[in-house]
Amino acid sequence: MTFVYHSGTTLYVSAMATCTSAALLGSGPPSPLFARIAKSAVPLIFLLYSSPSEINGTKEAWKALSKELDDVRADLDGVTSKVNPDRWQNMGKQEFEAACKKFYAEIDKTQACCNNIGDSLGGAAMMSMAAAAFCAAGATALLWVAIAKQAARGAGPIAIAIAESIATAAGVIYRQGLKKTILNGGKALLSVTLIIGMGVMLLQWLTSSTTQGLTQAATPTDMKSMPMFEQVVIEGLPPSLDKAPGKGEGTA
Repeated sequence: MTFVYHSGTTLYVSAMATCTSAALLGSGPPSPLFARIAKSAVPLIFLLYSSPSEINGTKEAWKALSKELDDVRADLDGVTSKVNPDRWQNMGKQEFEAACKKFYAEIDKTQACCNNIGDSLGGAAMMSMAAAAFCAAGATALLWVAIAKQAARGAGPIAIAIAESIATAAGVIYRQGLKKTILNGGKALLSVTLIIGMGVMLLQWLTSSTTQGLTQAATPTDMKSMPMFEQVVIEGLPPSLDKAPGKGEGTA
């Protein structure tokens, strides 16, 4: 599906060019109404213009961030798994595990936020691509109608009138479809924008709170909350340098 998104902008540009061609080709008598309708479709398509590929790329970036958080969790688990629990049981192990538990909880919240933003962007990319396909298909249909209208000019007044009415009706239907797409798509994209904005603010808050929590866990300011360390006596070490032979004695 990703490779299809790359054609989105091309479809939008092609639709605007095709509507312009249809307006020029269908501007002949008996009425210029079709040409005006076809021209009015161009700015409507421009309002819908967006890049499904770029939107989808941003979605992938948020999804990748969520996966990187899994790597952070795995790296931290890997570091702690290499330490013998008995050796640091009385050297802050419980406090460290409590800090890790809080950190993992913040990771879960951040991952959920990233995934929600990614899903919203994925929906926006699909909407943009669907709008591009509709614009291109409708513009192509208008061009064929304009060609038929031009061809009917040599078939008599009745055929000209029928072709004109069909062309005008087709133009009105297409323009109404564009307006409806703008209205519905605008509401949906506004909702997506609000979700992304709130998600980014939530992500910033989670990141700030997580960093602050880890800093406090690493450098506690409350002396009562600091872990109690036990004195360790290591046997077999050489005597102190202060008692080393020859220190402070003169040479003969």
